Parts: sequence; C-alpha cells; structure tokens
Amino acid sequence: MPTLAAADIRAGLGVGHGTVAAVVLSVPLLLSWLVEPPLLLAATRVGRRRMAAAGFAVMALGALGAAAAGSSWQLALCLACSAAAGGVALALLEAAIMDAAPAERELWATRWTLGGTLGDLAAPGLLALAACLGVGWRGAFVAAAALAAGAACALPRRMGEHHPHAVAERPPPAAALRRALGTRRLLVWCAAAALCDLLDEILVVIAVSFLREARAMDAAGAALAMAVAATAGALGLLVAERLLRRIAPLRYLAANCAVCAAALGAFVCWPSPAAAVVLLGMIGFTAACMWPIATAQAYRALPDDSTAVAAVGGLLAPLTFALPVAVAAAADAWGLATAVLLLAAQPLVLLALSLGGRRARPVSPAARR
Repeated sequence: MPTLAAADIRAGLGVGHGTVAAVVLSVPLLLSWLVEPPLLLAATRVGRRRMAAAGFAVMALGALGAAAAGSSWQLALCLACSAAAGGVALALLEAAIMDAAPAERELWATRWTLGGTLGDLAAPGLLALAACLGVGWRGAFVAAAALAAGAACALPRRMGEHHPHAVAERPPPAAALRRALGTRRLLVWCAAAALCDLLDEILVVIAVSFLREARAMDAAGAALAMAVAATAGALGLLVAERLLRRIAPLRYLAANCAVCAAALGAFVCWPSPAAAVVLLGMIGFTAACMWPIATAQAYRALPDDSTAVAAVGGLLAPLTFALPVAVAAAADAWGLATAVLLLAAQPLVLLALSLGGRRARPVSPAARR
C-alpha cells in the first residue's frame, strides 16, 4: 500500500522523492529490523495468539494514523509501527503453520506464499477503488486498518496448540536466540531465503531497465513482460502446491534452480525481445518455489522452536537491504547484463544447497487428500 501510493503521498504532503522513500521504505524497514526479533522471542512467553492479535491491532491503529497524518514524520512513525507490528503478527502465523503441519512444511509454505501473492495483486485494486470513490490514499489506509482489525479478530483460538513444549518448559528468549544462532543449518537456510529477494523486486527493476536499454523495448512492452513474469510466478506456486505432494522438495528445488539459472543466462544472451518475454516467464515460474522451500528447510533445522527461526530470519534483514545496493552498483560499474547475471546467485546457491542437503521426508497421506 505505501509503496504503491508513494506518488500520491508525495503530492499530498508536498515533500520530495527522498523524503517519500524514507517514509515508506527506510524508516519502516529499520524499525522492523530492530523490533521484530525481540518481540518474536517474547511471544514464546506471552503466547503466539495474544502477540499476533496485538500485532494486527497495532497495525490497524498505525494504518488509521497514516490516514490522518498531516506531516511526513507523522506518516513515517505510523507506517513504521504498522509495518513492524504486522511483521510480528505474520511471522507468528507462519511459525504456527509450520508447527501445525511439520511433515508438510514445504507444501504449506508454498500456500502461504501464494496467499501473499494474491494480497499483492489485491493492493492495487484497493487503491484503484479508493481513487474511484474519491477518498484517495487516505481512504485506502482506512480500509487497510479495517482489514487488519478483522485479522486480529479472526485468529484461531488454538493457534499455539501445536508447539512441542509448554510455556513453562520453553527456554528464556536470550537462550533460545543463542541456540538458534548456533545452529549452522538454520543460518544457512535463513540466508538462502533472504537471498530470494534477488528474483523478486530486484529482478523487476533490473529486468525492466535491461529490456528498455539493451532490447530497445518500449514502456508498454516492458510492462507486459513483467506481467508475464508475475503471472508465471503465481502459476509456478500453484503447480508447486500440486507437485510437492509427490516429489521430494529438495529435488524439486534443484530442478527449478537449474532451469532458472539457464533462463537467466539465455535472457542476457538471446537478443530477441519476444524470447526475452518467454524467458522472463520461465524465470518467474521457476523462482516461485524457491523462497517457500528454503524457508521450510530453515524451520526443519530447528523444528522445536519455530518462533526462534522467525526471529533469526528477521535478524538477517540487513542482507536484504544490501542486495539491491550491490546489484545496482554492479549495473553502474559493469553494465545491466552483468547485473542480470548476478541475479543467478539465487538459483545457483539454492541449487548447491539442495544437492548437498538430505532428501526431505515424504509428504503424509493427509496432504494428498
């Protein structure tokens, strides 16, 4: 919502591009990095459902504050609180899902990702509806607040029942964090999941620039190419949701990584604009399963403390901040083609991890039904 409405926010508040970037991106990301890990660890004592409900409630209040903000600093504060609180709530829901279906973590992580994709597709529609109704971005934030409040009320009452230890038996947050940070496999797969940002928004920015400059494609053609990639990504999640019931997750990940890396190389080398669109579709399709499978492996690395896994993932947020800067610097220094090839680090690293990892356990008959 904030990123999509950035232009209208800038016009409404009369601020510059740099201020808008700080308001909608930098400040919320920084606060989330500082706040989310300790709150997630505290949830093991407070209770997942209680903490998640509080997170969605604060998210709703932050969205209401954003709708009423009269200055950039007020908007930045409200968006930062809303983003951090929503991040905590969603991370706890993700952890609860991983605990509820430990034998089908990859399957449910894929479904979770598909839900997020549908939400991303719904956000522009919400803004468009607000514009048609004449309420603008402020009205859209009011609607977002209502949705967050509804989420707080809709949390399942038995959300934490699958946690393997009673509250009294769980280690203190500091001890849980030390244990998690000492688990090498967890750190490796959390870093791999963070690396999956390369073929997300970063791919969009670099690929559009490459299509415009190196393939002489106009704005409409580049937009169409990225729409194909996004659609193929959603299709890839749907296909993965089916195939992960029958194929070992790491084997499926390895196959997709190999095809994705080859498609990225062909995207740079093949001069045809039409081929570039097809290849972007292949990249979107094969990259779709990478984050959910990598995330599931992280939860498998510490199966008895999913909340600590989510906290470690939050601690690695600086890696996701550094990735776009590194790729942009490579584009400036060595050209867009090199920057596109650098994106292949994601499938190649995951390919190496999937080939070196142990085969995941087969999916239970319950998931097949």
